[in-house]
Amino acid sequence: LDNSAIVSNNGIIALTNGLQYQWVNCGVGFAPMSGATNQTYLPSTTGTYACILTSSSTCKDTTNCLYFDACANFSSSVSANSNAVLTCSVANATSYQWLTCESNGTFTAIAGETAQTFTPTQNGSYACKVVKGACTDTSACKQISNVGFNETADDAPLRFYPNPAKTVLNVESSNATTLTILDIIGNEVQTVFVTRNALTSLNIEQLPAGVYFVKCKFQNNKITTRKFIKQ
Repeated sequence: LDNSAIVSNNGIIALTNGLQYQWVNCGVGFAPMSGATNQTYLPSTTGTYACILTSSSTCKDTTNCLYFDACANFSSSVSANSNAVLTCSVANATSYQWLTCESNGTFTAIAGETAQTFTPTQNGSYACKVVKGACTDTSACKQISNVGFNETADDAPLRFYPNPAKTVLNVESSNATTLTILDIIGNEVQTVFVTRNALTSLNIEQLPAGVYFVKCKFQNNKITTRKFIKQ
């Protein structure tokens, strides 16, 4: 038998066709890997692996032990939708931690932001550190520039209260604005038009308790997003 095997991006491949295959973990006493009976094996854990080869004439041989880095191709990225909601590309991860990218090249963890999605409340550069199994990666930084606004005559302050709120959220703005309430993953749950220099009271009693965001789009197309807590 030809007991050759190679490592590729798709796993470890036994080079001889038409045999019976059983992959084993060299690092734990050549223990058989459950269900690993194909010619190609993609380990989920970094380690050294070999394959026991059996021909139709019951001849057996074993490949050399080969090292496979299960995290070599593990990577993540961050995307942003029109509401400035950031999403990490890795689904069903063990953990997420959103980070602020500092100007000196370091990162600062954002307290409480440990979901696959994150809605910034101010402009800046953000990344996500993601862990899935034994693999860890930190995404490239994503620049966000369409939240927040300068307090000028054309872009006056927005006030909303109380925060936390239980039944009613009051909104005041010196400019007319379209106001949208977003849930923690960026879904729109309520949209209203806020009149300039008027008090608008939003009924939020039916919203489940949790973290929400108020996104305001002003008539000059400037957008600001603020966080509030629904009790």
